[in-house]
Amino acid sequence: MPMLSDTINGNGGQVDILRGLDRHSKDRRDLFVLVLELERGNVSNACKVIGIQRGTYNQWCLDHNSFREECKDIQYALLDMAEGKLLDNVEGGQQRAIEFYLECQAKDRGYVKRREVTGDGGGPIKVIGELPAEQLRLLEAAARQGAREEVALLHSGDIQEGELIEMGDTGGS
Repeated sequence: MPMLSDTINGNGGQVDILRGLDRHSKDRRDLFVLVLELERGNVSNACKVIGIQRGTYNQWCLDHNSFREECKDIQYALLDMAEGKLLDNVEGGQQRAIEFYLECQAKDRGYVKRREVTGDGGGPIKVIGELPAEQLRLLEAAARQGAREEVALLHSGDIQEGELIEMGDTGGS
């Protein structure tokens, strides 16, 4: 389906209504919101139609709470629509849609994709160095708590990713 930006800017022209609007006016922001909805939430296309840079859109979002919320509402409505389509496919018995839904929404019931990491030839992971005691403590705490912050602390030290262990192929099951 062609987007509004293709129709309006197909030959490099812009909508005549834009000629009278200040680049940073509320009217231009209001027009952007309308165009964003017509462009089905595609910010890049809406910027192109309105004749602004993506940075201007980002600044408008920072400076104008109501503008930011209107744009978010459009994008949330599109997410709601996509979720509705997914549920239609689930209700219609489409296997991939059912699997996707369960992987996202039923993890607590065991519908989780698992990834096994092994060393060369499916063997154990080969350790090629030892962790200092403090970094080992942080890693163990992160494993117990699932805390990404503590893993970030581990990586903030002198150890670079890939220096400690040597891994073979990874694959999903």
